[in-house]
Parts: sequence; structure tokens; C-alpha cells
Amino acid sequence: MTVTIEVAEAIEHALSGIENVSVFQGFVPESVPEYLPNHIKPYVAIFMGVGAGYEDMVGLCGTPDNDSLTVDFTVTCVAQTTHELYALTDTVRDRLATTKIMGDSYANLDWAAAQGQVMLTDSEVTPARLYTPLTYTITIPRG
Repeated sequence: MTVTIEVAEAIEHALSGIENVSVFQGFVPESVPEYLPNHIKPYVAIFMGVGAGYEDMVGLCGTPDNDSLTVDFTVTCVAQTTHELYALTDTVRDRLATTKIMGDSYANLDWAAAQGQVMLTDSEVTPARLYTPLTYTITIPRG
């Protein structure tokens, strides 16, 4: 199993414990769970980046960082109403900030991207959904 797969599974495990929220990895099925007809259950979709290999990471001194691997990923939070999305986004950010993903490594929210992030609407599906993507990085020590 690769490190990226292990990280993806650990992130999914960390988010799977959120009450009344579905978790999808790499895709979202055409039909998602609903509370009531035409009212979707909130969910998150995890999309992993390919990661920067050990040899690709250059430290401040200009030499490759052979001691760690940095993987980026996006967690897209999706809900039917603004309040559901606000609650889900807060819960996901809290969960990832306080849960060790691998070893002693935590996920780090890309604060620069998060500052300008707004709620978006996907009207290509019925019922329409509100969503916001949250971008993270995690650095895993090698070994």
C-alpha cells in the first residue's frame, strides 16, 4: 500500500465519525442519501493530490528533503442549506485540526485559500447543492 493510499484511508476514517454525514473518496455517486425527498444528507468528498515525492521536496538549504512526504488533498463539504453547510465545514475543520492522521501528523488547512473561499452552488444536480472545498496538506515523516 502506498503512503498516499494510507493517508486517504486515514482521512476517510477521521471524517467517517461525523454524525449524519456521508463520506466519499475520489467520487460522488449520482444518487446520494436523502433525509426527506429532495433534501440531501450532508456529505464530504475527499480528493487526494498526487503528493510531492521525497526527492521533490527541497528544504531551505536547497537540498532535497529525504525525511518527509507532503501530500495535498481537498475535502469538499456539501449540504442542502446554508446552516447545514456552515455546521459541516466547522466540524470538518475541527476534526482535521484535532485528529492525528498518520503517526504524529495533522492535516494543515491552506489558510490562504480558505480566506477567499465562498459557498458555491451546484445547480447541475437535483436538488441543487451548496458546497465549499477546503484544501489541506499533510507532511508525513519518512520511515
